[in-house]
Amino acid sequence: AEYRIGEIYLRGIHVKTDLEVAFKWFESAARKGHEEAAVQVGSMYQCGQGVEQNLEKARNWLQEAASRGNREARSLLEQFS
Repeated sequence: AEYRIGEIYLRGIHVKTDLEVAFKWFESAARKGHEEAAVQVGSMYQCGQGVEQNLEKARNWLQEAASRGNREARSLLEQFS
């Protein structure tokens, strides 16, 4: 549910787009083990979307998702090489 709320704020579905609020919901879901949320958090850290850019945190979240086999996370990690 937290991931879906994050998507609502990210995409502005029936609410005003708010990247900071979206990030908070994604991060909450990611801390509970939601794989796609971890990818989203990593991506947002990587780009500085809704949160201050932090490449170390981006890498950590993406590695977490990649370790579970997430292809998108692996692809995003390649950008660090």
